[in-house]
Amino acid sequence: MRQTECLLLLGVFVVGLFVVYWLKKHRHTRHNQALVAQLKRYPRVRQAWLAAGAKREAVLLVPGLKEATAAVATTATAKAETRPHKHADQCQAMTPQGLAVSEDYLFLSAYCSQQEHHSQLYIIERTSGRHLKTVILPKRPHVGGLVFDRATQLLWLTITGKGMGRVACVSLQKLLEDDSLATNQPIAYQQVIELAGITHSSYLAADSGELVSGTFALKQGGVVANYPLPVLSANGRKASPRIKPRKRRVTTTKVQSIAFTTEYMLLARSFGPGSAELWVFPKDATVLTRKHALRRIKFPHYLEQIVVEKGQLYCLFESGAWAYRQKGGSIDEVVVLDLATLLQ
Repeated sequence: MRQTECLLLLGVFVVGLFVVYWLKKHRHTRHNQALVAQLKRYPRVRQAWLAAGAKREAVLLVPGLKEATAAVATTATAKAETRPHKHADQCQAMTPQGLAVSEDYLFLSAYCSQQEHHSQLYIIERTSGRHLKTVILPKRPHVGGLVFDRATQLLWLTITGKGMGRVACVSLQKLLEDDSLATNQPIAYQQVIELAGITHSSYLAADSGELVSGTFALKQGGVVANYPLPVLSANGRKASPRIKPRKRRVTTTKVQSIAFTTEYMLLARSFGPGSAELWVFPKDATVLTRKHALRRIKFPHYLEQIVVEKGQLYCLFESGAWAYRQKGGSIDEVVVLDLATLLQ
């Protein structure tokens, strides 16, 4: 009897494994089909996505798009004899903006388009696509750009500044240990740095040991500047909270993000429901305008941050957000493209 029970339990276990595998494969297939439909109008992007093929990781879904996600309201409620405190809530208006990649994780930033909740970070496991945790950020910055520095294991992010760019950093260890969503108290930055030479920091990238940040401009050209990567002291603080640019360049309008390969500089341009574009420049280009671009590639609308990672281009879109998902289709995942195919 005991042997029969063991065989029965083994059979149930095997069937369970099969069901889990089938559901995962079905989910992957369904998302792939939806993405193929979105990419029909963009043949080069579609070709690059197909070329990524076996290199592609699990479906990297962006949290908080189709359903409300846990958030912390920015309004404080006061109780007698206690200090004002933040309260947990559900938010359906989180809008993805920034993207960074480490060896094991994807980091996504989002802000509340209704201005009712704190901005937040999502940490996603690269191999499985599993949403590991949500980190609550101080206040309501747009968080348009993220950079993960593997040498120092710091995540840099753009925050709101006054008359100049502003970035902050948090260590990977602190992010993984964070319990801000449970306590309703935002995580504390380890350092805040002001970036002189630009009026605000709309996007962020890293190249050759430097931070690269620039301003979004809708009607006139913007500016992008290179800064020496801040080095924190032993106590985690930098002596000077402000750094000057090593160089500045004029950019075109509607730049949402910038990324670098060994040869090229890539600008993601997007605004509104029209097609986005990827403009390709020589890496040493000094003027980043239309006539200086080597090529221009059409992309699906609402393209946000792009990141180059080991021959692939990771692309984040905000079209899946509540404010935009009814405007011509949505992309709810981080799209991974084969860079050589895209640029050939």
